[in-house]
Amino acid sequence: MLRMLTTRLCLPTIFLTVAQFTAVWGQSPSHQVFRLPDDPHHRKPPVMSAVCVEPGGLRIATVGDDHCVRLWDRSSGALLHCLQEHVDWVRAAAYAPDSKILATGGNDRQVIFWDTERGALLKVFAQHRRAISDMAFSPDGKHLAVLGFENTLHVYDVATGAITTRFDCPCLDMRTLTYSADGELLAAAGRNGLVRVWHMTDGSVAFQAQVHSQRIRDVVFSPDRSLLITASEDRSICATNTVTGQQVFVLPTGACKVYCLAILPDGRLASAGSDNRITLWDLQRREAVSSLEGHTGTVTALALDGETLVSVSYDTTLRLWPTHPVPAIAERPVQEANAKKPTAGAR
Repeated sequence: MLRMLTTRLCLPTIFLTVAQFTAVWGQSPSHQVFRLPDDPHHRKPPVMSAVCVEPGGLRIATVGDDHCVRLWDRSSGALLHCLQEHVDWVRAAAYAPDSKILATGGNDRQVIFWDTERGALLKVFAQHRRAISDMAFSPDGKHLAVLGFENTLHVYDVATGAITTRFDCPCLDMRTLTYSADGELLAAAGRNGLVRVWHMTDGSVAFQAQVHSQRIRDVVFSPDRSLLITASEDRSICATNTVTGQQVFVLPTGACKVYCLAILPDGRLASAGSDNRITLWDLQRREAVSSLEGHTGTVTALALDGETLVSVSYDTTLRLWPTHPVPAIAERPVQEANAKKPTAGAR
């Protein structure tokens, strides 16, 4: 039986902050920065490892290495809740399509469900054997796919909590998964650079491909699911045909290890990683067309709120970037006097 727990809340008066506006060098309009104020106990602000936007755009959820789940007001930048039930680094967060559930997971191996309107714990939904690195709701909201540092991907029935499917994964260090927009395909990848895709109708493998030489950090389907796009620490982005499993093209990213991806409504691809910037790509021309600068640490995750791009980073900030009008390639990064860049080992 799933146990119900009492939520521990960090007092909002300690953490409450509002959005600050920071000009991006040579570009207009400005982007919005959500930043926690200095802690009175001199604790370092948390590294942010995942972000997701509530369907409808009212709230943004961020998670990180201080074990907290933070809920931000999208319009004002106010920190609404700091939810504590996890006891270790929180690596993953996902909203259900109807916005009624926020699911989180991480190193404590728990999948926790939250009611974000009330800022309250719903339940500890599941307990895994190993740390959790990523999760995603199916487009219809009926299933939750979860993976981590083991070679099994679990698909749960959200209503009952039962495991409906277990998929064998290609390695023991799985980092990312995603559903296609129609829910027909599920892709997962990790440390060994191999991506595996399953048909959700019968659980069969659609294809698998060795697309990278190092760890894959993120995967996204194109809206028509014809392409699967992967981001890797091998400093490249790869597009694979989902019918043939063959490589279509590779986008080299120079010195940047790529941690995250998002596809904008106009079809541009956003990527970000260890060079602290967000790059926007024209997939038809297969070239970088824009960049967004301001982060001072590795950008760990991206999310979309309509045409607004949302990012979090090891620099401990949450940032919102307008993507229209189309920004140009930035000439140099913004220098922020108060930015804090944590020192960290392997993440």
